[in-house]
Amino acid sequence: MASNKASRGSLEIELDRRSVRSACSNGGNVHIDLDQLLSHFGSCVPAPCLRPLDPRRDFYADILVASNLNYYTISKIGKLRIEWVESLSLHLDLHERSSKLRLFAFPSFCALLCQQFEKQDTFLSKIVSTSEDILETPSTSVNHSVQYAYSYDFLIEVLCTYRLIFGQDQKSYTMFSSIPSLEVVDPLLKSLCGKSYNKQGFYSTFEVGEAKAQYTASADFPLLGQRLLDLQKYMNERNPSDLRTLWYDRRDVLRFYTFWAVFLVGGISILISTLSLALTAVQVIEVYNK
Repeated sequence: MASNKASRGSLEIELDRRSVRSACSNGGNVHIDLDQLLSHFGSCVPAPCLRPLDPRRDFYADILVASNLNYYTISKIGKLRIEWVESLSLHLDLHERSSKLRLFAFPSFCALLCQQFEKQDTFLSKIVSTSEDILETPSTSVNHSVQYAYSYDFLIEVLCTYRLIFGQDQKSYTMFSSIPSLEVVDPLLKSLCGKSYNKQGFYSTFEVGEAKAQYTASADFPLLGQRLLDLQKYMNERNPSDLRTLWYDRRDVLRFYTFWAVFLVGGISILISTLSLALTAVQVIEVYNK
């Protein structure tokens, strides 16, 4: 889909070839791959989190624990604040100096593009579509992140992160309303982050996996996995420093209940011992006075 003639200094998109034709000042035409053109604008999305083939690699380092990444935990333990951004490339960007986690504020945009992928005859779907072989064998000559920027898989991962951070944990989606929002609020953002994922049929519309307590970064989030691993590493380095924070820390449920059971039993034992000592002292004083 390209015009037969192009004026000087103009750009024409050829949808069938996913390329851009530029009319040069000397009258000639230059064909540029669309992905290669976008690569000059920087990294549009995070680089892929591919699984290394080294058999000595620690596969536990590739595990994402949902309890480490929900909003309740990252806000209470990690002291992180959510910053809603309008740039999709900044989604899940962790800014440690300001203690902010940036999240894309318009999931409806991702959902719209995902629906367009199912309609290959539309203009929008041809612009944003990416061939399947790109995901399997990314080219080394072009910025990898650009090749994934408009893929169905990347957009689905973005949508699934809202479920991971908010929708899977009751305390997290209950706290969503307390987060300062932009002037224009996406209705889908309220639905994905302010309710349990079980109470809505949104994710059943697309081909997404079931919600899990543990995910594999390279398999479940091959494009956003590295950012999630960085966030999990940040959280693992944060340990409770007082009783209040310790009460909020429920990342390890077994450790949480074990600690508070010991604390409760130990506290009761100390209280009983103190009362016994006090009664003994009273009895000694009474005997002495007699």
